[in-house]
Amino acid sequence: MTTEWLQPVRIWLCGLACVMLGGAICSAEEANAARAAVDLEPVVSTSRLMELIRDSAVPLRILDARPASEYSAGHIPGAARLDVDGWKTASFEPDGLQNEAAWSQRIGALGIDPKTRVVVYGPPLPEAARGWWLLKYCGVTNAAVLDGGLSAWVAAGGDLETETREPVATDFPVALQHERLVEIEDLLMPHPTWLIIDNRSMDEFNGKVARGPRGGHMPGACSLDWTRFIDEDGKFKSREQLQKILLEEGLSAERPAVTHCQTGGRSSVGALVVEWVTGKPARNYYRSWSEYSAHPTAPVVK
Repeated sequence: MTTEWLQPVRIWLCGLACVMLGGAICSAEEANAARAAVDLEPVVSTSRLMELIRDSAVPLRILDARPASEYSAGHIPGAARLDVDGWKTASFEPDGLQNEAAWSQRIGALGIDPKTRVVVYGPPLPEAARGWWLLKYCGVTNAAVLDGGLSAWVAAGGDLETETREPVATDFPVALQHERLVEIEDLLMPHPTWLIIDNRSMDEFNGKVARGPRGGHMPGACSLDWTRFIDEDGKFKSREQLQKILLEEGLSAERPAVTHCQTGGRSSVGALVVEWVTGKPARNYYRSWSEYSAHPTAPVVK
């Protein structure tokens, strides 16, 4: 392994991947250009979060994506609760992902402005990742998920508090990042270069479990259960391991990823992993199988 793996966090993995694999994912210059305005990786460790808390020069908002009862029982000091269920419901309304004014209000209500660093934590990881993806889609530049969630924070000696935090509302100018979103119309026309990554379970993929009008999977999709990204301790596998998993499934500069699942949570984990490894946003078919399986002309394979 080269010494690049020992460099600071801003030396991105994709630069190393190109050296080792002939540019299979992207160049270091491309990744650095894409992330020029970003100082948070998609995944942050507990030690990194503690550094961010101590760095009072840049505003930080920690968001707890767990149910209200769990938040009230104890959360990271200063964390505000993110109503992920409410955000999920809103995102599935007609044109719910295009209503900039509504998302501006939701994000601003959490005290987030364009300069704010935002760290979301769970469990469950798919709901924390959903919050992360919606923030990034709406134009929150510096957003991340806490690796290992609250369990990792406690294991690292982090304190908890029970005080409810009510952020001071801000005006957040939403700028929808359309390159992060795939709609069903995009999938009903041929895109031979896209790598469709199905982040559901294998039983859902092969139709043994049907969580929609029809069971099965999209033609040409590969099965990559989101749990394959996670170690037994609930933390993400190393970027080197994740890179290997994605490359084995066919991810490359010529085959950009489109992730999907049932309702967008597990596919948000997939999108987060792709972005962490490659340095570029992944496309997320957010409405996923719940919409696709109900479409009368969408082809399905078992």
